[in-house]
This record gives sequence, C-alpha cells and structure tokens, in this order.
Amino acid sequence: MNEAPMLRRMMALFFDLLISISFFAGIFHLLEYLKIDVPLHSFFAGNFKIQVYAYLAFIGFYFFYEMLFTALLQSSPGKIIVNAEVEFSRGMNFINLFLRSLIKSITILLGPVIWVMSYIFAVARGGTSVLHDAAAKTKVTNECRCPRLFGFLIFLFAFFVAYIFYNKYQLELFDFKIEIPGLYEGLV
Repeated sequence: MNEAPMLRRMMALFFDLLISISFFAGIFHLLEYLKIDVPLHSFFAGNFKIQVYAYLAFIGFYFFYEMLFTALLQSSPGKIIVNAEVEFSRGMNFINLFLRSLIKSITILLGPVIWVMSYIFAVARGGTSVLHDAAAKTKVTNECRCPRLFGFLIFLFAFFVAYIFYNKYQLELFDFKIEIPGLYEGLV
C-alpha cells in the first residue's frame, strides 16, 4: 500500500486538532452545565496557571482521543476525512498503540516547531514516517477501510459542539468593546 503524502497527513492533523479542541471545549461546557466547578472565566481572564493546567489537560485528552480512535478504527477522524489509515508493521497491540499515541501527544504538546522537525525527520529518511511512526513502526497509508462519511459526521458534530461553546462564551473569547471618543466630546 502507498504511504500517504505529507500534505495529506498535515491536513489530517489539522482536522484532528480542530475536532479534539471542539470536543475538549464541549466537555468543559458540559461540566459547567452540570454545575461542576470549572474555572473557565479564569482561563479567559488570562490566569496563566489555569491556562497551563488546561493545556496539559488537553494533551491528556488528545492522547485519549488518538489512542481510542486508532484502536477502534485504525484511523483518527482527521485521517478518515483525508482517506488515510495507520498500519502497524509489528501488529497492533497495546504497547505499539500506546507508544505511538504518547509520542504523538508529546509532539502536539511541544508545538509547531517540533511538528516541523518531525516532518523534516521524515523527509530526511526518504519517506513519510514522522517521529511517532518511526518509534512504533507504523506507517500511514492512502487507503482507509472506514467510510469518509463517518469522518465528516464526526467533524460536523465537533463543529456543532464548538458553535454551542462559542455562543456561550463569545463575549469572553472575543471581547471587542472599544470606547471610541466622539468627534465633539469635550468641546461642549
């Protein structure tokens, strides 16, 4: 089977990040709806400690997201959308799945600089196996056994969750209230 090109893999990562961020925000919204104390207002107010905790919680959630979908479908929703699938050359067992998901989550944790370095690593090796694929002896192929419609439905559901979250917190997310002085203010 053909390995998926880098651009397709980057698009899958982009979709996966959008979907996982939407689901993560939806979980926070659900917790607040259930009257469980979640410091979202402190997060939006710029409390650095709360923002770091939320980022680390997101990385844990992303690890779970990646591991769950790869275990169930051999593909994440982003990969399903771009018609790609993960193949385990040593067989899909818990250790390989855990290792791949952990290294990918650490890569997400460390940010775009590490993503670029991971893609450079793959190109330097003459293929498309990024760091987490090389460690777990996996490759991402062009074919997916799961129907694309399933990936699009997950994406639409994530978009719906993000829309609900945005409607609830739009003033805190994008507070653009600026007082503009009037033209004749102070002259009268």
